[in-house]
Amino acid sequence: MGRKASLKALVDDYVIKSKGWKNDEVWVQHGSAPEDAEWVAAKIKEKTPDVNVVIDFIGPIIGTHCGKGILAVFFLGEDKIKP
Repeated sequence: MGRKASLKALVDDYVIKSKGWKNDEVWVQHGSAPEDAEWVAAKIKEKTPDVNVVIDFIGPIIGTHCGKGILAVFFLGEDKIKP
């Protein structure tokens, strides 16, 4: 799987797993991959326009272990969202 296919898979996985949830915020975090983070954020916003997408750097611990180019999508599940 190439880089673009893996980024598309991240977006598709988010869309499938968040379907029907009342989650209104998604975090896209990266390690020296701002263009990829912007692409993923735009695709998430395109497919789920009601969510707020936040782009940020991944933390130093995860970044050190995963390396340059790491990209992750974080969101809370239905059972984790406070009423």
